[in-house]
Amino acid sequence: MKIVSILLAFILIANFNLYSSKGKNDLRIDLDSVRYWAYQIQGIEEEQAVEKLARSRYDMLVVEPTRTDWSSDNKYFDTKGMVKKLKSSFANDGFHRKIVIAYLSIGEAENWRWYWKWGNNFPDFIIGPDPDGWEDCYLVEYWRKEWKDIIIYGVNYSEEGRDYNSSLEEIINDGFDGVYLDWVEAFRNEDVIKRASRKGVNATLEMLKFMEEIKNYARARNPDFIIIQQNGIELCEHSELFKIIDGFAQEAIWYDGVATDDWYDRDGYDIKNEEELTNYYLKYINTYRINEKPVFNCEYAFHYSKDAYKKSYENGLIPYCSRRSLSKLTTTPPFGYFNISLQKGFSFAGWWNNSYSTDEAIVSLNNLRATGTEWLSLIVTWYQENEHSTKIAPDKDATPSDDSIVYAINLAHSLGMKVMLKPHIDLYNGKWRGEIEFYSNRDWRSWFKSYKEFIRHYADLAERNNVEELCIGCELVKTTTRNEWLDIIEAVRENFSGPLTYASNWDEYKNVKFWDYLDFIGIDAYFPLTDKNNPSIDELMLAWDKWKGEIIMTKDAFEKPIIFTEIGYRSIDGCNIEPWNWWQAGEIDLQEQADCYEAAFSKFWYEEWFFGFYWWMWWPELRGGENDDSYTPYKKPAEKVLRKYYKNETFYVRIEKPGNAIYIFDREIIKAEKTIIIGKITIEVNSSENIDEVEFYIDDELRYLDDEKPYEWLWNEFSIGKHEIKVIGNEAMDKKDVFIINLV
Repeated sequence: MKIVSILLAFILIANFNLYSSKGKNDLRIDLDSVRYWAYQIQGIEEEQAVEKLARSRYDMLVVEPTRTDWSSDNKYFDTKGMVKKLKSSFANDGFHRKIVIAYLSIGEAENWRWYWKWGNNFPDFIIGPDPDGWEDCYLVEYWRKEWKDIIIYGVNYSEEGRDYNSSLEEIINDGFDGVYLDWVEAFRNEDVIKRASRKGVNATLEMLKFMEEIKNYARARNPDFIIIQQNGIELCEHSELFKIIDGFAQEAIWYDGVATDDWYDRDGYDIKNEEELTNYYLKYINTYRINEKPVFNCEYAFHYSKDAYKKSYENGLIPYCSRRSLSKLTTTPPFGYFNISLQKGFSFAGWWNNSYSTDEAIVSLNNLRATGTEWLSLIVTWYQENEHSTKIAPDKDATPSDDSIVYAINLAHSLGMKVMLKPHIDLYNGKWRGEIEFYSNRDWRSWFKSYKEFIRHYADLAERNNVEELCIGCELVKTTTRNEWLDIIEAVRENFSGPLTYASNWDEYKNVKFWDYLDFIGIDAYFPLTDKNNPSIDELMLAWDKWKGEIIMTKDAFEKPIIFTEIGYRSIDGCNIEPWNWWQAGEIDLQEQADCYEAAFSKFWYEEWFFGFYWWMWWPELRGGENDDSYTPYKKPAEKVLRKYYKNETFYVRIEKPGNAIYIFDREIIKAEKTIIIGKITIEVNSSENIDEVEFYIDDELRYLDDEKPYEWLWNEFSIGKHEIKVIGNEAMDKKDVFIINLV
């Protein structure tokens, strides 16, 4: 058995290359496991487009095989390189790789493809123009040998001497995992039916035959090649279809748009279908599901994307929302796409050009990490003259430089922290940013134009430096009923692929109009609690009840999770009365600050809809201690409360072995990005001194209990696949995902 296990280990490592130095993997996610997918068939050749697709968290990508596009801009596009890059990127689970599918129109010819050599002198298998209004697309006699040679069998030659195989052969050679067959529905077009009848063939049966030939040709080359049918839903009335396809996709069940290449065309999305048409689709979709085929749907919805996702999930579908041009990835993804859990955050705020790159800042950030903080809200501020100024600009002295910000991002990442970049606007006249307001549409447009330049700069910086989250604005109270914010959000999503939030003031969040287009509801939670200088923790928690109830109402209305983008208390007497007040005079009161921390944690920490605190604030300078009255908890009793929740410092357990490595029969062979185990493994646990015993779980099943140090357990049972190891000691827990092959 040891020899068999070792052979399996080498096969696994050699063939899947799961843990190369670049962290790539070749373990393709199953089609049945796809939860999030994207569909982009225009703009692939644009700068950074492929990189954005690779950085996305989608399980499956349906993309244009651009080398078959013979337009002047695309004829030399490196499609094979694109596919290789996309296949080396991770799916949403962070373990498998993405599925990469090629778009292929089989019921229409397109005049920008390599095969279009005849100009306007059409061959006789062309029937007529696209019935939906797509220019330069033409229905074809898809049963004809000439067309099948173009799609499946033939070898063609360009005028420049570069040979092109059939479209399918090109797709296979470029390494795609499968094809997404469009214009299958040509079989029900009246002109196609008439032409087929004149030629003595059945349009429906010929389409089934054509699809089967595509499958057979592709599977002969690649037995795992995937066939996905788009539209033509009525084909499910023929049982042989389910031996041909692996999945089905339907466009526009609830929301449609007119044919347009322009992403910004207002008619290209949000057109509601008649209920009768929707019900027609849903009736047939059940047949695909009964035959155990995953059903994907593409809804052309922007303002209604939340509704489209909700209805899709209610009907067991796998949705994607976009616009008819299918040229960008800027529509808000469904909740769960970003796979983010509780954010143990803190605000790191500096107001000097090198604030984040000094020796003192390095020490300070390490001190912050030691509290258990896992997310860093990195503050950068630009300025405008007053509340009616329309120009926003960096200050050469007071704005942290890009180099300083990038330095802090890299340092945070090196410490195992994630980063939310949080750009602010401040006013030179000393007034609050919440007073920014204008009295003419012209001034509003000018200000938003300047704001877009400001926020896109940091969206681009965030994307280039692997920032995990972006806050698109902070406490801009009098601006957030304006529709210009939708343009801002879309501009940001064009540059940044991570989750977005907005930091609304505590008395503003209920009035923000654009929560549907963001991923979290962000609140700067400086809620006034009591009118007492020394309230008890119970009194503070009681005061939170009113605010918590209102927060829940907003959460329910928008169906979005909540994060506190800021929350904080100065260490002064009465800090709970006006928590936002930087200038309030008062005696130092370290305990009230700690009590406010405890009350907030107790009230929200265990709520499943609450996704995190970003406490205000931690200085880049080494400030804090018992004589400091600022917001920082550093070297104050509040820091102990922070550590209690963020670090679980009262008790801790940690899985020391296995780590991120490949193990063969209990021996570490090589470090890796994940954990692979061949044969038996001893699970070793480190813990705090006050742990009484440690429970060992495999996939939530208790398997062993150890009440003597060192805590360890030899796991030696037949097992193949992915499992979760979990250990619990007193109130502490740690867990690790592993991939194991143990034949015992």
